[in-house]
Amino acid sequence: MVAMPPENSDSKKTAVLFALLVLISASVVWGISVMAGGWPNRLGTEWDLLAEAFSQGRMHLIDPPYKVHMVKVDGRSYVAMPPLAGILLTPWAALNGAQGVDVGLFTYGLIGLNCGLLFLVLDAMKRRGWIEASTGALVALALASVFGTAQVTLAAVALGIFTSQVLLVTCVLLATLAALRGWPLWLAATFIGLSLQARPSGFFSILLVLGIYAQSRLERNGKLGWVDVWQMVLPAGVPLAASVGFSLWYNYARFGNLWDFGYASLKGSKAILARVRTYGLFSVKYVGQNLWRYLLAGPLRMATNELPAGWPSRLPLLVADIEGMSMMLTTPALLFLARRYPIKGWVLGAWASILGCLVFLSLYSAYGAPQFGARYFLDLLVPAMMLLAFATGKRMPWWLGAALLAGVVINVLGSFQLARYILGVFATTFR
Repeated sequence: MVAMPPENSDSKKTAVLFALLVLISASVVWGISVMAGGWPNRLGTEWDLLAEAFSQGRMHLIDPPYKVHMVKVDGRSYVAMPPLAGILLTPWAALNGAQGVDVGLFTYGLIGLNCGLLFLVLDAMKRRGWIEASTGALVALALASVFGTAQVTLAAVALGIFTSQVLLVTCVLLATLAALRGWPLWLAATFIGLSLQARPSGFFSILLVLGIYAQSRLERNGKLGWVDVWQMVLPAGVPLAASVGFSLWYNYARFGNLWDFGYASLKGSKAILARVRTYGLFSVKYVGQNLWRYLLAGPLRMATNELPAGWPSRLPLLVADIEGMSMMLTTPALLFLARRYPIKGWVLGAWASILGCLVFLSLYSAYGAPQFGARYFLDLLVPAMMLLAFATGKRMPWWLGAALLAGVVINVLGSFQLARYILGVFATTFR
């Protein structure tokens, strides 16, 4: 008879793997950014300037060196995006000023943390008996969540908008881990509330969290009644309502209007701003274009006059579309989400989160450009990786392993192309 290792031995192993994943992934994405020329960088980072402003008791920036994603009101420049990254960096800026804050290093650290946290989430699912994947498969999925998705491409040049995208993933992972470990629901909902201060689409992750708590109650009590539902909804609603209230106050404090988020008057893509002023921030007019970009868009064929010297003109040469390519193309493992799942609370919550987020994003006036793969996929990364972990089974199928590896190769190479574009053509718009 083989003796099972004591539980504290498993906990130590999990802690060591968590630390290694954080360190390795953060170090590698930093190395990729250095090789791509994206670090050190102060182009469009925004959060260093906002953190300094917060540390000095103001919300506006003083003579920012670039104008993209800024809103000018009464001669003052404001960052349009939700402020969580700036808030978290405020202590750093208070000690060293904006010049001493490195948004790139902050972003790489978040990406490393995301890798480790996803491993902890999947490990918690395995301990509950919800998935059967091996520890090696969990490590592979955690690494693929960084290097096989838009996280690695966004790290190549840590623009402010990219940092917010990564920070959303961190908040959702913390909320999911809190739910899986049985921590108070208000705490998990607080992390979702914080995600709204990175990107509003984080709201739909509350459906995943509620699904996990519902499944836990059903397994513990054998039933789930209306009393249980209200005992979940009310604690979840308070932190979310507080986050929405903070957003409205933040709007009023900057623009004198509770409902003015600044997106209709910010400095950015003229095409997007024209659409917002014509159809609004959300409209069914955007659905076709956005779903094409998220699910179907592929690479472009290089024009004949742009082909490298000696390249046969009859042989097409494909290049990435920096407007963004399908998440199914750049992260092909997502194709294997199409399978049968058990009817369980966490599964229903995961799919509700994914579909709700997709509907929200399809109605939105922008689709994330410039980007390599569709970066808004990161808004639904956590439930997608949880479902993939279930699809792995006891032993990862070769085809899923191959798809994960293909995604890593595609996105790591894409990091260099996106960095080259941002530091070249796109950089001129920041001046």
